[in-house]
Amino acid sequence: MQKIYRATHPREYEKAGPSDLIALEPPPGGLPICRRKMELVQIVFGMQPGEITHSSGPSGTGKTTVPLYLEKVPKNWETICRAEGLPAKPLKLFPVQMSTYESPAECWGQTALRDGSTFQEQSLLVRSMRQAEKMADDHCCVILLREMGRVASEQVQGGLTDLLIREEIILPDGGRIQGGRYATYMDSNYQDMDEAQHTLSPQEDAIKRRITVNVTMGHLQPTEEAAVLRYVVHNGNGKRGPAVDHLEELIGIAVRIVQAVREQRREGRLLSIAPPSIYNMHSFVRMCLALPQMNQGDVARATLMGNATAEDLPAVEGVYAEVFGLAADSNDADPTMVDLF
Repeated sequence: MQKIYRATHPREYEKAGPSDLIALEPPPGGLPICRRKMELVQIVFGMQPGEITHSSGPSGTGKTTVPLYLEKVPKNWETICRAEGLPAKPLKLFPVQMSTYESPAECWGQTALRDGSTFQEQSLLVRSMRQAEKMADDHCCVILLREMGRVASEQVQGGLTDLLIREEIILPDGGRIQGGRYATYMDSNYQDMDEAQHTLSPQEDAIKRRITVNVTMGHLQPTEEAAVLRYVVHNGNGKRGPAVDHLEELIGIAVRIVQAVREQRREGRLLSIAPPSIYNMHSFVRMCLALPQMNQGDVARATLMGNATAEDLPAVEGVYAEVFGLAADSNDADPTMVDLF
């Protein structure tokens, strides 16, 4: 059974190898997120001052969640930094949603109205950069560019070329920002363009040339996902969770459904449902445990394959048949599924 090491426990973290899974402790209300150690080290290095990092991969792999957990639970950040010999100053993120910018000029600022007069207002991006520069002595500051691929056009990315530099940035009002005093971290779905339903603008070559760290966040292997789901169900504290004989069976079913759904999505089907993630896998297991009288296939439809369009329903039934090994008629199926295993 695959072991998962906790980032908040320095001795555990140091024992893990580059390909071992590390669990980041979540903030209140969240679920632990587990990624390979080498990915977390790359991300943490990419958040050091002066670095420009691009993290790309499918939805649900932790591209945005990892930075948030590193900031909101300081022990995650501190353990990794100290173990890897990096500065462990408190992490401070400055999130900027890139999809809100419609032209290159808006990356710098836009005309605003106040008291009947117009004035040039600096963009949230520029204001964040200025604040990050001011806080850089006491914090590790990171400009977090959300959904880089969802900007209105490739030209909008072009508006960033003079902002994503490590040298001195000269603003239209004559102000100056030292770009090397903070890091920039951007996430995107470019690595998943052929396997999911994304509307992405082409990535500007000038932006690619400025990136210093590229991190690819792919899906975990089935055995790894089973280990992560087991860890989450047991509350991530190493203690046994629900004392249910068929818990391992439920985990296996969830993982098989996820694998089948991803295969369908790679073939252009089931794009109407949410991409599988640890959250809906966990929901499947929780609902099965809380409502054992429910047909597990119906639970899967409500959690892992919900809101499918009429066009995708045959593919949903195909996944059901593949995983459960029978026709997808919930009225005729054994509601407890005891005869299947």
